[in-house]
Amino acid sequence: MIRKLQKATVAALAVCCTLGSSLLALAQSGSANDPAVIVAIKSINGQLDDIKYIGEKAGFGDQMAMVPMLARGFLGGVDLKKPAGVAVWFDGQQPVVVGMVPVTDIDQLLDQLAGLGVNVDEDGDLYFLETPAEDMVIKVAGGYAFVSDSEDALATLPQDPAAILGGVSKEYMLGAKLFVQRIPAELREMAIEQMEEGFQQAMDELDDEALADVQREANQMQIKQLIDMVETSDALEMGMGVSSATDKLIFDMAFTGLPGSKMAKQAEISKGKSSGFGKFLVDSAAMSMNGYGVMMEDDKASTKALLSSLKQSAMSELDEDGSMSSDELTLVKGLLSDLFDVLDSTIDGGFVDFGGTMMMDKEGINFAGGVALANPTKFDEMIVKLAGMAKTQNEVAIEVTDATVGGVGFKQMVITLPEGVDQEAIDMFGEKITLLMGRKDAAAYLAVGTEPGSSFDAIMKNSGPSGDEISAQYNFRVIPMMQFASRSPQAADIIDQVLAGFSSKNDRINVTQKMIPNGVAVNATADADLIKLFSDLGQMLQGGMMGGADF
Repeated sequence: MIRKLQKATVAALAVCCTLGSSLLALAQSGSANDPAVIVAIKSINGQLDDIKYIGEKAGFGDQMAMVPMLARGFLGGVDLKKPAGVAVWFDGQQPVVVGMVPVTDIDQLLDQLAGLGVNVDEDGDLYFLETPAEDMVIKVAGGYAFVSDSEDALATLPQDPAAILGGVSKEYMLGAKLFVQRIPAELREMAIEQMEEGFQQAMDELDDEALADVQREANQMQIKQLIDMVETSDALEMGMGVSSATDKLIFDMAFTGLPGSKMAKQAEISKGKSSGFGKFLVDSAAMSMNGYGVMMEDDKASTKALLSSLKQSAMSELDEDGSMSSDELTLVKGLLSDLFDVLDSTIDGGFVDFGGTMMMDKEGINFAGGVALANPTKFDEMIVKLAGMAKTQNEVAIEVTDATVGGVGFKQMVITLPEGVDQEAIDMFGEKITLLMGRKDAAAYLAVGTEPGSSFDAIMKNSGPSGDEISAQYNFRVIPMMQFASRSPQAADIIDQVLAGFSSKNDRINVTQKMIPNGVAVNATADADLIKLFSDLGQMLQGGMMGGADF
């Protein structure tokens, strides 16, 4: 282990250049205090504490106990209390890449590196290093060793590197920030051209099927959005780390546009909005979500045009199918027309609101979803037509009844799986599947599964969280997912063993999105106890495969 730490010490300085080299295409002209790209880590002390914490969570506490002390023994001369990182600027269109390592004693650090086989030559205020990875030059100023592969890159240095790096690293193990408008215009134009060429190539490879035209329209809409994003974005910031205080793994991202940009306008018109489907955020569910979106006028127009093309293609496909009777064709086309009418009217309303919940355990799986409609009566007509089709078809046994669950009126369809269905599917989902479709006020609901009624009833009784500032959230529970997966005979033994050794109830993964000034922020967290769960699962799977088990 000691030898590995020695090698890691030498590599620590080299990575400042090699990491920066991979970011050349992202950099931009600007002063030394205005980099285009910053990649930073928090202090070495903080990093070592986090590594020790992760190791302990994985069940390797004894092995990790000595790592921080050993690592610090090979970092003499490095300031362990300040952030480090890489910044990228541009001089015209030439990239300037500089690593920044905090130091307390540069001579001690260089002596230690020399003892590890690094050749060090001093020339005035510059130090030239020959390392196994890359030759580098160092200049010390303001408590930092500035590292680059070019002497010219160190001619002008940031006045306060700790502030530049600390604003990005914060408490993250790794943080990064890209200032889009500091990228040279020529490089941004080049990126747009490459995206256009990629989309054009994809469209050229499309065949002459009916949906090809729809795909082309979708591609055109996407490339237009990407071009606007490149031209009007301000900054992209990301960070990942751990929080021992909350026992969470963390990933954050923030994306902002220039004032007056489409992204900024989207954020502004989303203020004060909230989802009407908070009840779907059931804590015990394997998966739950809700969210809303406000559509701008140009988005509404382009989306409706795309739906119109899709509708025309679908209708043409039905006409050419030839497998349905005249009555069946009329009924299916009517259903399809109703569906597109519902979508069109909802888009016209300019506000999309939804929720969904998936319940899983050893007993089965159930999903329920809800969406706000601008034309609910048309949805009622769809339900009646679907129920009529289910009653008259003869291919699958379907029992159609009326039901009221959670105060909502439903058409209930119980479908018996036909003979010939794969036994593994029956093991997982049962011999019968129940489908519920209904509406209350402007909300349409659908539920499906082994017993979707009980799940939907629990959702309607749920109080739901507050927090109007959250525009979308997605929540997951790992234990219920694994319990459901154990219904498969092939996986049951190994999953049961893993869950038997996992005493914690902290199995949540949460992703939230909220609008911020001029943009959007995303926060993802995972309970740190999941490190142990996945570690144990990986070891069990590896042992099973080595033992020849069939998974």
